[in-house]
Amino acid sequence: MLPNLRNRPVLVVSGPDGISIANSKACSELGIPKFTPVWEVRDKVELYRGAIFRSNFNTLGHLSDRMMSSIKNAMGDDLPSWVYSVDEIFFDISKLDNMGVPLHTHLSNVRKRVYQECRIGTGTGAGRTLTLSKCASFAAKKLPGYNGQCILYTEKEENSVLKSMLVKDVWNCGSKMSEYLKFKGVTTAYDLKNQDPSVLKKEWNINASNIINELRGIPALSFDDHPTPKESIFSTASYRYRLKSRDSIATQLSKHAAEVCRKSRANGTDILAIALFVSTSRFDKCAPFHQRVEVSFDYPTDDTRYILKCVDEYLNHLVPAKPDMQPIYKVGVGAVKLVNSEMRQLDLFDQSKKSPLMRTIDGLNTRFGKGTISFAAENERSIKQEQPKIPLLELSNYLTRFEEIVTVKCV
Repeated sequence: MLPNLRNRPVLVVSGPDGISIANSKACSELGIPKFTPVWEVRDKVELYRGAIFRSNFNTLGHLSDRMMSSIKNAMGDDLPSWVYSVDEIFFDISKLDNMGVPLHTHLSNVRKRVYQECRIGTGTGAGRTLTLSKCASFAAKKLPGYNGQCILYTEKEENSVLKSMLVKDVWNCGSKMSEYLKFKGVTTAYDLKNQDPSVLKKEWNINASNIINELRGIPALSFDDHPTPKESIFSTASYRYRLKSRDSIATQLSKHAAEVCRKSRANGTDILAIALFVSTSRFDKCAPFHQRVEVSFDYPTDDTRYILKCVDEYLNHLVPAKPDMQPIYKVGVGAVKLVNSEMRQLDLFDQSKKSPLMRTIDGLNTRFGKGTISFAAENERSIKQEQPKIPLLELSNYLTRFEEIVTVKCV
């Protein structure tokens, strides 16, 4: 972070027409949440002399890789680990505990090493289960006295933390489940721990039961280096500046279709059925328009070109007769049926083959940044959308782009 922005609200947004995807501590203290449309919070950020940056996934990915490598080297490469997100990683440290390694000292040294090598501040939380370790991480960041590090050795320590956590702060406990539990009088994580898992499983789902068992120290979740492939993949977006032309709708559908194909290839799966959907906003003063088309394929594919042909083929079903009178607010594409690429049983008539072109495009976009290579269908073809008026600051790419390396001249 730039020195002049220290202790000021800073947001990172997906784009001038999108939502905030990350916020600083100052934002949280001022009530500026994540995952909020940028135009709703812009004035408040400016009021407190903050800044809004456009997301830079090239630099973020580079910093994440450096941080993860540093953490693994400091913790020990032989420990089972799971990179959960761009800034979170789980380790199984039971081996260290059994060997008598002083965990507080060891984890503190790891954090110091990561900051020394990457200049990234980190926090740690340790517990008997994945969910309890996330609770410990919450305590390390949010509760007084922990200073960024919390290890829950005893059940008494666990209960103390759980009593200070709201249900909505428990890992895997979504907003709908939180509201349901609040209606039942379950407001804290400790209250949730004391619920009957079998009853809540019947009333809600197995996820609720797993959370309760995990809070009791009974492992119900696990991790490995090969997570189960996703069963469906979606890419959607809502547009502040509505889509008012056939070309703009086609372009956005194509962008989302290409993104779904990319995610499917990264997931190690092929697409057997795809869903395309568009809708107007219920808040707009126009006749509502909601349309969804689901297309099944004879043979699974991960070829973006084939999926884009489907978008073009079914476009007439997805565009209103007068899009300027029924502007589209939400567009999405979903791979609703996926099959494992390696476990597929091919037959004599299956002509689908892995395209070297798709691998090449993915490789170039990974190396040089998302969107470096794209299909013509993903670009505006005629009428341009109204340009957003929200200015965003740009993060430099000197860590990932050779031409942007900082130069110092002595004069």
